[in-house]
Amino acid sequence: MKKSYLIILATLTAILIFSGAYYFLSKENSQVSIVDVENKPALKLFYDDAFSFNYPDSFNHTDLIETLEGGEEIRNIIFRGKSERETFQLIVSGFDSEPVTIARLQVDLPELSADNPQEISVEGARGVVFTTTDSESGITTREIWFSQSDKLYQISTYPEFDGEMEEILLTWRWTE
Repeated sequence: MKKSYLIILATLTAILIFSGAYYFLSKENSQVSIVDVENKPALKLFYDDAFSFNYPDSFNHTDLIETLEGGEEIRNIIFRGKSERETFQLIVSGFDSEPVTIARLQVDLPELSADNPQEISVEGARGVVFTTTDSESGITTREIWFSQSDKLYQISTYPEFDGEMEEILLTWRWTE
């Protein structure tokens, strides 16, 4: 009798422990999911044969392709949010296989006023981020240039959009 009493007590104790753990873990996970959904904006996926990334659902985009003499294509994709400063432009063009570096910018484009340049990596592709001010309009932009697989990727946006642009670039993936 004493043995069966201990077995019943051990079984009830185990059931209570597992029930409590299940309740606590399921409650904690559902709270985390709710917080994540409420704090992060809905996203869209931009997909291309060479790359993809997520961008805010509230944005629209326009995709233009210009064909130059000789057949080279330059792709210009403009993403627009609700305000003028919630905008970024991505230009994709042919490029050699050398990475974009600060030194290369200074040699290839000595007239470019690149303020506070920093070397970066976007999903393994080396590049440079800097600010520049257009001499005619006086508009300051944040530039992010990097290369991968014989393509140059040039992103232009406003400095006020830095945080959001960084979040977008963290989702960048190469698809080829």
